[in-house]
Amino acid sequence: MTSIIKIAMMFCLTFIAADGYALGAEPTVITRSCDGKLTNTKVSNAEPQPINKMNLAVNLAERTVSFSGHSAGIDKADIAHISFSGENDAVHGEIDRVTGAAWAMTASNAATFAYKLLCRPTTQSGR
Repeated sequence: MTSIIKIAMMFCLTFIAADGYALGAEPTVITRSCDGKLTNTKVSNAEPQPINKMNLAVNLAERTVSFSGHSAGIDKADIAHISFSGENDAVHGEIDRVTGAAWAMTASNAATFAYKLLCRPTTQSGR
């Protein structure tokens, strides 16, 4: 029984070490330039407004996503997706790290905005 526990511990430590190595290779801050549409969903028949070159920043060290004056905490991040929420759940969304597609919702008493975006790399810092 003791050897099974030792093998399991070694297995877990290998994954922890590999995960830390992979995360260390990634930049601390990922910045993107996003184009897409913004729609006020509280207004009936609202026409989507174009968004051009909106900055989106993902700070992996601080576990935050920032865009258009909003900041949210990262709920989950893996190699393919980042999901985020914040400001008392008034902001939430997801970023597809493979395709660059992103969506977000921001809500207030006056308006609820839906962002549909396609984001491309700009600069990366914090290596």
